[in-house]
Amino acid sequence: MNLLSYFFHWAFRYFALWFFLSFGTTALVFAEQDVWMIDTQSVSWTHANDADFEQIEYRRLQNNRWEYSNSATFFDSHNPVVPLIIFVPGYTSTTANTIEVGLGIMRLLPSNKSYRMVFWNWPSQRVVHILRPDIRAKIPVAVANGYYLTRFLQSLKPESCVCLLGFSFGNRILGEAIANLRKETHSEKKVDQEKNLPEKLRIRMVMASPATDQHDFAEGAKYAQVPELVEKILILYNPMDFRLMFYPFLYDSEIQINALGRYGPSASVRQKFQDRIEAVNIDSYIGVRHRTLIVLNTPPFRQRINTYLFFVQD
Repeated sequence: MNLLSYFFHWAFRYFALWFFLSFGTTALVFAEQDVWMIDTQSVSWTHANDADFEQIEYRRLQNNRWEYSNSATFFDSHNPVVPLIIFVPGYTSTTANTIEVGLGIMRLLPSNKSYRMVFWNWPSQRVVHILRPDIRAKIPVAVANGYYLTRFLQSLKPESCVCLLGFSFGNRILGEAIANLRKETHSEKKVDQEKNLPEKLRIRMVMASPATDQHDFAEGAKYAQVPELVEKILILYNPMDFRLMFYPFLYDSEIQINALGRYGPSASVRQKFQDRIEAVNIDSYIGVRHRTLIVLNTPPFRQRINTYLFFVQD
């Protein structure tokens, strides 16, 4: 590809993205809801810092168009009583995919409930032709986005109710964010001693087909303290998941490391956090498939929407 062709290739891509953000959602209206997209693609992908966090782009769906906004508008207008749902997509999700799936998730939610919806648009798209090095390269990207999400959560108003909804590789961002939150709150001594949660921040998680390590919640593992920091975690796993079957190839290890989304957490983890972790096998509903809306359209998720997304008491 010569220089001129390269220029037109990327010019067309940026034009297509602009056109989609401006006009691509006109067929679907959620006028009664508050829909945002937080985009980390224009800041550092692998070396997150506070300066980059301040440069993250905020867009709001208004009059069926994505309008540029800013963090001050988002946080000033946030009502902590209204549930905040943050959807983090998986590997290879483009901006268009993230919006399409995010709006699809909203179709599954009750029309009579108010909430603020956020699509977390991270740089998950494929950039290397060969699969293995490309997905490995996304590990530090997920770590960086975990840092950005931590800073985002720390910026919310007290008493905020937050549901973190991740699919596949996007669950790594959720794990990183909560683990970082633990480090921050512990060092600053802002931990609620009764619930062991960040002061006055309520968090529930839905991990759909998580492409994270099966042992991540075990004692001494990198996300071991995550269950202590959230009120509830729903893990939707599938032993028949075809894509997660290849998860062990992500690592150069003599020990096979399986995906949490294929087998769920170990028995010891389930026993220790039986009041906080709910793991549900969904293989009978979806077979080998690994797609966000297929997973979330299953009865086990839909029956628990009020509990995990809207903080309805059991």
